[in-house]
Amino acid sequence: HVQTRPITTERGFLSPAQVAEAIRPRNIHVPATGLVCVENTHNRHGGTLCAPEEISAVAAVAHGAGVPVHLDGARLFNAAVALKRPARDFAADADSVTFCVSKGLAAPVGSVVCGTRDFIARARRLRKMLGGGMRQVGVLAAAGIVALEQMIDRLAEDHANARRLAGGVAALPRIRLDLARVQTNIVMFAVDRPGGVEELVAGSAARKIKIHAVGPTSIRCVTHKDVDEADVDRAVQALAEITRAW
Repeated sequence: HVQTRPITTERGFLSPAQVAEAIRPRNIHVPATGLVCVENTHNRHGGTLCAPEEISAVAAVAHGAGVPVHLDGARLFNAAVALKRPARDFAADADSVTFCVSKGLAAPVGSVVCGTRDFIARARRLRKMLGGGMRQVGVLAAAGIVALEQMIDRLAEDHANARRLAGGVAALPRIRLDLARVQTNIVMFAVDRPGGVEELVAGSAARKIKIHAVGPTSIRCVTHKDVDEADVDRAVQALAEITRAW
């Protein structure tokens, strides 16, 4: 059985002090802390990122208590490109790592689990026990290889387009957007108008632009390989048309 224990953070990243406080002592009356998870970049905080040194500091506390660390690096290469650091630096002190080839890296499907040889052997066995596994996956693996060999450096284009989008959206009425948090390819903003989120989502869809409501007052937009500067400008223009009467 697994019991998650979310910790509230400012940017989406645990501090060493928070980890030290959250790790439970060995006590039969409470669940034992079995894993510390770090997400980089952080989805719900709008693509914010943390440096390898921050992950290492958290790992030092966890390992000191005998607790392993997992790096949820679904968008790990976005962080690596944004900070101009090799991906291995972020994973150096993690016991296991996952990353997606199907997000910014543009493969049609797929994620990769990384760890020691023994860890991967156990993961494969557990996957089999739970009914996982696919046959003839070479065609998917081929797309993943293309993603890793050809799509990493171009993530910088997505980041630039996200900043361009954020700059345009921030100027619209009844919109709250923290430009400092637009660090990679995700743009999140709040809408200070009752029903405004629904208006923006529906109005954008009518103009063949897809944006995503992540709450009653919040919207999330993501840039990727198939979104260029012209698409960003068209999206900003569409949102401007919708909010003009606000």
